[in-house]
Amino acid sequence: MAYKAVILSHVLLFVPTALSALSQTPLALQRMEHLNVAFDVMYVDLRSYSLELHWKDEEGKPLATFARLYQYLERHNRRLLFATNAGIYDEGLVPHGLHVQDGQQLARINRRGSKCSVTSNFHMKPNGIFFVAKDGAHVVETEAYDERKTHPFLATQSGPLLVLNNRINPCFKERSHSAYIRNGIGVGTTEEVYIVVSEAPVNLYTIASFFKDILHCPNALYLDGAISSSCVECAGDERFQYAGMLAVTHRDKGR
Repeated sequence: MAYKAVILSHVLLFVPTALSALSQTPLALQRMEHLNVAFDVMYVDLRSYSLELHWKDEEGKPLATFARLYQYLERHNRRLLFATNAGIYDEGLVPHGLHVQDGQQLARINRRGSKCSVTSNFHMKPNGIFFVAKDGAHVVETEAYDERKTHPFLATQSGPLLVLNNRINPCFKERSHSAYIRNGIGVGTTEEVYIVVSEAPVNLYTIASFFKDILHCPNALYLDGAISSSCVECAGDERFQYAGMLAVTHRDKGR
């Protein structure tokens, strides 16, 4: 059974729906199954809702949790509808790679890594960057980002890329035993973003094939694993600590 989220008094609720209805509403949350694994999928139409990236509060301290992100947005008269962790980060809650928030670069691009590296997911090339600019949302290889000479509203770097140009990352093994709770972000059109969190441990191939074969995203980026999670509204959610967090809010009419 798939589920669609509807907004009732600013609260997202799961209701049954057909799979084809996922993109028929500008904000939808579904639980979908692929290869015997359940995935929660948040569909966001950027023409109707805002996708934001947050790291620190007004005093320059990491927000760290979904609950504090919720409180931060409340102080700024914003309603948090949905959140998930962004790209991989280091000790001290510092992004491991590029972090652009509200048009300001707060962490530099990280170009280290090698093809199919086994030292870390982030450094497994090809890795990449998810960003939103005036021309919409994109997922690109790290090496291709500078060539675009873009000025994004937000950008988060992570790795590896799950899908690039409709092809699953060739480094992945379909029968890999490296299974974790994982999340990722994919782009349908430049105005359509899919945020995915697995409900059970999966390998990289499985989540990549979900983006490619089920959601039909030509490009998708792995965000993180093991402690990846998401929440609706998120008040009181102190389960994990993160650096960057992606937040869905009501659209800022000034942007």
